[in-house]
Amino acid sequence: MDNTIAKPVKQEQSDGGTTTGLSFDQPIMMNTPSVTQHISVPHSRDGQAASFPMMTFNRNAVFNGGTFTQHISQTIQKGSFDVLKDAVAPNAFHNSGADFDPPKCHANTRVAILKRIVDWVHGSDEKTTKYPIMWLNGAAGAGKTAIMHSVIEELGLEGSGVASFFFWRSDPSRNHVKAFIATLAYQMYQSLPEIRPQILSAIDHDHFLFHRSLAHQLNSIIVNPAKSLPLGTRFLVAIDGLDECLDREAQRHVLETLETVIRRDNLPVIFLIASRPELDIRSAFETMPGLFTRLTLDNDYQSFKDIDLYLRNNLAQVKKVHPFRRFLSSTWPEENSVRDLVAKSSGQFIYAATVVKFLKFLRRRPDHSLDMLLNLRASTKDLPFSELDSLYVYIMTSVPNVDQALQAFSYMMLEGEGGGSRYVEEIECILSVERGELEIALCDINAVVNLSAGRLRFLHASFQDFLLDPARSKEFYLDLEEHKQKHLINSFKIFASPGGPPQLTVYNYSSKQLPTCPLTPELLTVVEQFSLPKLSDDSNTKDKAKKLMQQFIPAFFEFVPRLEKATGKNLLENYLDQLDAIILSRISYYYTTLTNRFLDVIWVCFHKTFGKASLRSAHERLDPLAIHEFNFHRPPPFVDGISFDEYLSDLLHDSECAGNKAFCTRLFTLAAYDCLLALCSVDVQEPLDHLSAVATEDESVAWEDLSSDTIVQDDSDSKDDPDPTMRGDSRATTGSDLESFRLLAFILFLLPRSSRYEPLIELCRNPGPCFYHDKRYATVPLSQNHPIRFGKLLREMNRYLERIGVEGGVMREECYREEVEEVGPLCEACERKDRGKTQWRLREF
Repeated sequence: MDNTIAKPVKQEQSDGGTTTGLSFDQPIMMNTPSVTQHISVPHSRDGQAASFPMMTFNRNAVFNGGTFTQHISQTIQKGSFDVLKDAVAPNAFHNSGADFDPPKCHANTRVAILKRIVDWVHGSDEKTTKYPIMWLNGAAGAGKTAIMHSVIEELGLEGSGVASFFFWRSDPSRNHVKAFIATLAYQMYQSLPEIRPQILSAIDHDHFLFHRSLAHQLNSIIVNPAKSLPLGTRFLVAIDGLDECLDREAQRHVLETLETVIRRDNLPVIFLIASRPELDIRSAFETMPGLFTRLTLDNDYQSFKDIDLYLRNNLAQVKKVHPFRRFLSSTWPEENSVRDLVAKSSGQFIYAATVVKFLKFLRRRPDHSLDMLLNLRASTKDLPFSELDSLYVYIMTSVPNVDQALQAFSYMMLEGEGGGSRYVEEIECILSVERGELEIALCDINAVVNLSAGRLRFLHASFQDFLLDPARSKEFYLDLEEHKQKHLINSFKIFASPGGPPQLTVYNYSSKQLPTCPLTPELLTVVEQFSLPKLSDDSNTKDKAKKLMQQFIPAFFEFVPRLEKATGKNLLENYLDQLDAIILSRISYYYTTLTNRFLDVIWVCFHKTFGKASLRSAHERLDPLAIHEFNFHRPPPFVDGISFDEYLSDLLHDSECAGNKAFCTRLFTLAAYDCLLALCSVDVQEPLDHLSAVATEDESVAWEDLSSDTIVQDDSDSKDDPDPTMRGDSRATTGSDLESFRLLAFILFLLPRSSRYEPLIELCRNPGPCFYHDKRYATVPLSQNHPIRFGKLLREMNRYLERIGVEGGVMREECYREEVEEVGPLCEACERKDRGKTQWRLREF
């Protein structure tokens, strides 16, 4: 074909119109067998095609055989409604055919929640009506989508129109916001005929409207048309699964755009938004005070009760209609099985729905299906929780540091009761991560764990089952034995670190896991580098002392034989020497006050003699050996099969090991003096702790500073028990009366073990007015308050004076009265007022 230019020409028609054709300036000589001519024909805006003749020629055209074929293609210019339809995501409708059997609330469940939402929509709830947004939030599988479907269905039955958008991460047509506004506008177009012209006019004005920003689309085809709705209208826009939008920035952008519009315009449109409380969504809502009301799906709405009802009704239906129901026993399902399923649901409906779906499978016996769900029967190729597992896998893929998250989860499972909650600070300590690091790492998986008030807890028991099953979790499998060792190794590294003292968390964990933890080369390495004295130096507070003495040390010495067997080394003696050094360094604290703290040590070593009432109540912040925390009536093993009191007693009776801390006559003598001095100073109406010591500065010298010449040593065996009858005469109940009773017991124990000491001799001979009755004193004398022990005390004091060669013995009561008469009445300086009660100082005679 020659290069001939075809030009469009117009021709007059008989009806006055014109037609447009093609004109050729030159003859066309076509010798080819066929010629194909393509003509594009524009389409008019009203949808009618323009009219064209086949061809027109200005000059002759000669065809020599063949076939001439002419193709005419039409380019159609869309109308406004077509533009709107093409921008919609139909799968995002609440009644979309893409969702076969969409979830809805079971009959008689979620009643309170549904009522609260519907009341808000109708404006009949005074507390929530003022809020244009309601945020329905809850963990993954809490039943948010089912609630949204039920609300929309209920409003539909009332004749109320609703526009909805159901996000879904696996559907490429609705896992983004590109079709978000168009889909809502289309449903408003269908439900509200009065705003149709405004919607079409906005699109007609800009056929590229749906390529504009989200805010521009919202204003153009939703906000501006909605302004024409009658006053009092409350048209509902329901947005489900906002967290299923893959773009987290888009999630925030949707909420921020709604906030801007709502604050600017008083719209007759309200928004019901359902999502998991993910970080981006949660933080966006936190910037919208006064615009939204929060509805959280938790146990406040009796979810466990609703799930129980849901499961029982569906199990009854399975038993009634399943094709293999004849194989079911009359008692199926067992009550315990139903309770286990309810407990495993953790209040989340997705678990219950998955269970029901699996039980209804027609090609398996329901009882076998239930056994598989409860792990009573091996699963077939059909995994019971495949749908639930896909959700958990999706959630875990959003974690930036999976290993750190799994370590945190393993600690929660190992230490929590049934996977209970643990403090975030506690987990960060055991993982040796900086403060706040774990919270940041887990901020995107609020669907399965909850962080509240500093505590982290699992929301789904089934999530723990998922992590512990390698067939289900695959790359997210959590090997508890492996993680148990990791945490234990890290604990010993913390013990050996030069930083601050370890937290109680480390004591708790290592004490619990050490005796049974498998031995590995890495664990053996860190344990061999471990030093008990270093740990002791970092554990001075009362709580840490208790964990060290009562938990860690017994657990560690239970572990030592396994350590010796694994290493082939004799390590026990070395660790026992370290333990002795710890105890002796800590016991110095108790030797600073012979009247109180040291008596606690004596009580521990001889507690079978004294009875429970003789142990002082601990009010002090420090208790380095945790003496007041041990159970001495049924003492557990401490080290090498013996209890702590036996171990301490053996150590303190060994002068070679204990050195100047060992029990000796000198120490008992000073303690006896301090006790007798305190007893003479006690006002039976006030506790001893409120009174200062009466001893002079010279008399209160610490026992370590006294030379051996000061006190005559005695070779008597101080380990022998005193007269066991001293436990009688227990009239003491509270206050200083109880303190007097306690001091009497210790003096009766110490005096037979004491040797010559002049201040003690003088005090025995002239004990003071508290020993005898005198009307001028407000106190009740010991002779009346504790007559049995008082008699024993006088006998022991006389025996002591007789043994060291002092004549005369204790001043008798009649001699004391004569002495008082010679001295005369008490001076004013002897009397003082304290908190409205009369107390009397001991006078010097």
